[in-house]
Amino acid sequence: MLQSIHDNAKGWIAYLIVGLISIPFALFGINEYFSGGGNGAIAIIDGEEVTKREVQQEVSSQRQRMAAMFGGKLPQGLDAGLRQSALESLINRKVAAQHASHHGYRASNAEVLGIIHGVPQFQRDGQFSPEQYNLVMQSAGRTRKSYEEGLRNSVTENQFLDAVSDTALVSSLEASQLHQLDSQKRDIEVFEIKVADILKDIVITDEAIATYYKENPKRFQTEEQVSLAYVELSKDSLAKTLEASNDDLLGYYQDDTERFITKGKFKASHIRVSITETQDKAQAMAKAEAIYQSIQSGKKTFEQAMEAGEDDTVFAESGEVIGFIKQGVIAADFEKAVFAGKAGEVSAPVETTNGIEIIKVLALVAEKTQSFEDAKEEIRKSYLAEEADKQFDGMYDKLKNASFENDGSLDPAAKATGVAIQTSALFSRTTATGIFKNRELIEAAFSNKVLNAGINSALIELTPDHIIVVRLAEHKTPKPRSLDDVKDKVTELVKNKQAREQLKTKIDGLYKTVSEAGDFATLGDDASKVVKHDGLERSNNELSRQLVTAAFKLSAPEEGKKVFTQLTNANGDASIIALTAVKDNAEEPSEEAQNQWANYTGNRERVATMQALRENADVEIFIDRLSTEQ
Repeated sequence: MLQSIHDNAKGWIAYLIVGLISIPFALFGINEYFSGGGNGAIAIIDGEEVTKREVQQEVSSQRQRMAAMFGGKLPQGLDAGLRQSALESLINRKVAAQHASHHGYRASNAEVLGIIHGVPQFQRDGQFSPEQYNLVMQSAGRTRKSYEEGLRNSVTENQFLDAVSDTALVSSLEASQLHQLDSQKRDIEVFEIKVADILKDIVITDEAIATYYKENPKRFQTEEQVSLAYVELSKDSLAKTLEASNDDLLGYYQDDTERFITKGKFKASHIRVSITETQDKAQAMAKAEAIYQSIQSGKKTFEQAMEAGEDDTVFAESGEVIGFIKQGVIAADFEKAVFAGKAGEVSAPVETTNGIEIIKVLALVAEKTQSFEDAKEEIRKSYLAEEADKQFDGMYDKLKNASFENDGSLDPAAKATGVAIQTSALFSRTTATGIFKNRELIEAAFSNKVLNAGINSALIELTPDHIIVVRLAEHKTPKPRSLDDVKDKVTELVKNKQAREQLKTKIDGLYKTVSEAGDFATLGDDASKVVKHDGLERSNNELSRQLVTAAFKLSAPEEGKKVFTQLTNANGDASIIALTAVKDNAEEPSEEAQNQWANYTGNRERVATMQALRENADVEIFIDRLSTEQ
């Protein structure tokens, strides 16, 4: 098959294939291997440390992956949970790596080199380049040895985990049983009473309201509130304080002119005369010239000539079907010939890397360079953003050090960064707005460190480009609210409580009656409210998940009989469920279905193995170090 691809994937097809297969390699991340060690153990696994720097690097990797999933911006509050997720991931990887090493798993040199040779960053002109490899390593501040060892460890770890999942077995009988259970359908009948149906008839007394208020004082307090003093640092805000002269912008433009060039693009068709073992370059050129002259003389149109390939040394193909091709994507000699012509013209035969080509340009858009004046506003934004980026790192360190070393005040931090101290309005855990809705910031604001010890928080990363350090400005403790203030809320709670109690009593009685009689007919007029659901599947998403699960937990009924259960949902609504029939799928699973069950079993074994290894490992976690400044 590979030989067939080699023989036939030429011309436009070859260009397209090369473009497509380059995409996954471009997206394949190697950054995680370009990172050094660091001090400060966050966890110790059987004597091996997980350092603070490792956690930082894993957080960065996870953040990049999640930001890509969410269109470049993490949802509010999601970023704060990444440290814990990163730590868990690192611990599991070290546990797996230790076990793999202990049992003799080790990636071979050939496997490691195969991966390295396939990394585009290490290639020149599509081929692995030792010089390029060394250059990338030096730029990243890494040695080849440390990078290759990290890569070897990663491959070795996966060897062990793949061995677990790949050796998980599912017999034909097991696959059949699993398939039957998964595709089984059930006929059920459901009688439901909603809390709302009971609630409308509930009448409560002032005495019941007063009693509930007295018995549940903490439910009717004001929320604890804080006001924070804070120093905030963001790249966007920093960029707004900077200025750029015309000379600065012009120099920026001249240093990176290519950035303001819009590459040309084209559509074209071509006829190629191949150079083969039986047809040398001179013969190919002569044949191509004859085809070209037939087009020029009017004997044939270009399209007719394309269709009249007389043997396998003449290859004709239309490039129009794959749309515009950007300049710089395909072979330079072919591209040069295209841009030497004009739209609608047919070129004289030209030699390219694929043979002798006759090219018809269908459409041509020339390269365009945006002038300095036209690009000035874009240049200004980019220049200021880069200048802010340069200054941000230094100010980050100043803020971190000053707020930590002088944790009794924010004045030194403000002075060190030149950023004014701000003060927030009072807010509670549920009423915070803006940046104060950040989960990590809320946790810090109401922590013992800030709330009671009266010291600065650790640096809080709202986003990678936006950080803040806070301290307490004002604190309001919860206070009781008068019954008059909360009477409506108390009334609602008491009514709901009584409605649920009445519903529970009613449904219990009805269930006893129905299940003993074996039929809903004993409900009298209410029997008309019973709803039938025939052919219910496990994947049903129209009914509540609780109801579907309850229905599939029931044992199959005897012929002509029903099996009953009752269910109370989280919202208080209650149901009586009758199973009337179980319909098994008699068809044997397809090969694809069997493979899916095998994969499912393999993944389950993989997870179970990791859980067992984790439980048996000596893992010590210093959780307090996880939340300190990075």
